[in-house]
Amino acid sequence: SYLGGILILAGPTGDGVGPYQIFGWDGEGDRVRLLRDLADISGKKKPKKAEALLVLEQRSTTLRVLVLFDGEKEGAPTEIEVSTL
Repeated sequence: SYLGGILILAGPTGDGVGPYQIFGWDGEGDRVRLLRDLADISGKKKPKKAEALLVLEQRSTTLRVLVLFDGEKEGAPTEIEVSTL
């Protein structure tokens, strides 16, 4: 969880085409916010499939997270920052 909420890693299923993104949800209402699009790290023409997300550090307005990719060597771990504003 982050700042009292839940992170959601979303993207296409199977071999579908589409964006991979990280959303935030407060766990109560129906409002889900886009926190970060992953196109810059997953690629655009043949995107890597983002499969796992691990929070490394929580700051006041950002999270440092590790993204792992399905089918990539050792999951191709990639560290990114996500704004929670």
